[in-house]
Amino acid sequence: MKAFNLKIIVFSIAAALAGQAAHAVLERTGPIDAANGFPRWYMDTTGLNFELCLPLTPAELSGGHCLLLPGDAPATPEVFPGQFFDEHFWWQAGAALTPATGGKALLVLGLEAAFSADVAPGNQIAFSRIRVRLAPVPVTGTYRFIHPYGEESVVGTRGERIFFTDDVGIGAPGDFTGATKGRLGPFLLPSQSAGAAEIAPVAGPVPGKLYIADPARIGPVTGSPLPDFLGSDGIMHNHNIFRIEGPRGSNLGGIGVDFIETTGFSLMGRIYTGQVPSLVAPDRATYTRSGGDQKVDVFATAYRSAASRLPGSVRPAGVAPVTSFFNAPCGTTLDAAGNLIAYTPPASNALETQMVAQKNSRWGQSRIASGLAIPDSVCLKDNSGVNINGQSTPAYHPLPLNDTVKVTDVLFDPVNATLTVKAMSSDQVAPPTLTVADYNIPLSFGVANISGVTSPPAKIRVLSSIGGMGESNDVATGNAGTPLISQAPVSTAPPAPVVTPPPPPPPPPVVVIPNPSETVTVTGADYVVSKNRWKVVGTTSVATAHNFTLKLAGVVGGAPCNASGRVIGTTTSVGNAYSFDFLNATGPQDPRTTNCTAVKVESALGNVTPNTTFRLK
Repeated sequence: MKAFNLKIIVFSIAAALAGQAAHAVLERTGPIDAANGFPRWYMDTTGLNFELCLPLTPAELSGGHCLLLPGDAPATPEVFPGQFFDEHFWWQAGAALTPATGGKALLVLGLEAAFSADVAPGNQIAFSRIRVRLAPVPVTGTYRFIHPYGEESVVGTRGERIFFTDDVGIGAPGDFTGATKGRLGPFLLPSQSAGAAEIAPVAGPVPGKLYIADPARIGPVTGSPLPDFLGSDGIMHNHNIFRIEGPRGSNLGGIGVDFIETTGFSLMGRIYTGQVPSLVAPDRATYTRSGGDQKVDVFATAYRSAASRLPGSVRPAGVAPVTSFFNAPCGTTLDAAGNLIAYTPPASNALETQMVAQKNSRWGQSRIASGLAIPDSVCLKDNSGVNINGQSTPAYHPLPLNDTVKVTDVLFDPVNATLTVKAMSSDQVAPPTLTVADYNIPLSFGVANISGVTSPPAKIRVLSSIGGMGESNDVATGNAGTPLISQAPVSTAPPAPVVTPPPPPPPPPVVVIPNPSETVTVTGADYVVSKNRWKVVGTTSVATAHNFTLKLAGVVGGAPCNASGRVIGTTTSVGNAYSFDFLNATGPQDPRTTNCTAVKVESALGNVTPNTTFRLK
């Protein structure tokens, strides 16, 4: 099986696109088919919806109802990837001309599925194609190729060939939205004359399937979004045509006739008649639990959308999607090979909750009884999904259920080159492991102290081991003990002339002033374990603002505690009082783990209180 080769020979693209009127393109792409990795369908802006035409029976293949390139498939139905052909189509149209000068001219229009390399998972691509070909070129000059989606002006050389291809949508593997951004669209349909009313679909060799036309039909089409154009003959023409206008003397249509045209097109497309969900995008599902309360919140975005239609019919009016969710995982339907076909409602005992609508936003909340397990996912239900006949066929979307992470504080200390991050999970019953993402540092008791950080990050992300994520752009910079010095802005003015100052006067004699006598007392010293918070208050006999330092101290079994002398925090006295009241900024200092049985307060003036025991709450 050959690999698809991306060959694009483009002549005068700027000239080809210049002056063309903007027109509608393809509107939506369907869900990915797990059996082959391609979107199940594409829909245009008129509501026409075509499924990927994979031959289901030998009769469908031999009859040309599903076009394959470059030849016949190995077997039907195909099995991906071992027995799966290189190129398939959602929709295809073509026209051919025979110039009076000999040779052939072709127009190829299609929405194609192919592979960037071998037929293998991850290589799937989709694109819209507009291709024109003329060989041989009768005379050197510029040729104008006019078709339902625009025109291409291409310079050709006598005796050679013109081969122009515009492929749009080939992007990253797994992204199939690019094909909706080309010029191709809406889809052309058969009609009695160029631009006339649509003809109804026809049945084919597969029961229940509908096709836009018999594969053998060559006839007029309708659907071009462009207005009539002025030809080189001075006459206005309908754009549902394939017409080539050559330079003077090209004689494409015979002696003295420098154009050739046709309204006869071949068409291929199998109409998708199954479920078409509304434009509902699942956003997130989160839970919170503390004590006996377990709460689930589900968020989604929903846009007003219209269903698909059959050729020859009017598209139904758009509706605002109605959504709900179940506090249980979605069910699944699998094919014989175990591939996912569709998501289905969850188990019958699942609780369904209606979601509240506010413009395009959808939200719902439910509670899970205390003692019941939190599910791994919930099931979002789009109640507005319908099939081609307008019958209600709800769509179901799985959403992983994660906790939320709140980043409460981020402090960068440039003096000590440290970064302190505090965060908490919405799961307070079984708290998960939290990790500072960009540093891969876990939090302990809700705090992570990261050393060796010389530059603060623009933002901080904290990840939960059960899927939640919190983010903060508020990264404070500072140091409680040492005030920061702001650098003055750099001036761009020219330097002032150098003036030699007179010698300074001799310095006055140094006078040493001893520290004032000070008495420091501790009136309260608490460590609140449940909140990881220190509260220490006291008084000083010196009514001058100066620094105090709170440190761990104490002796256990005749030996200093293992964190003795570690600074917990600093504060500044106000009048005759000082107080420490803050969350731990340097990691957990629970005395039950450090073996410390006392704290002490040091004054910047040099006096130290005796060790003071503290209580635990």
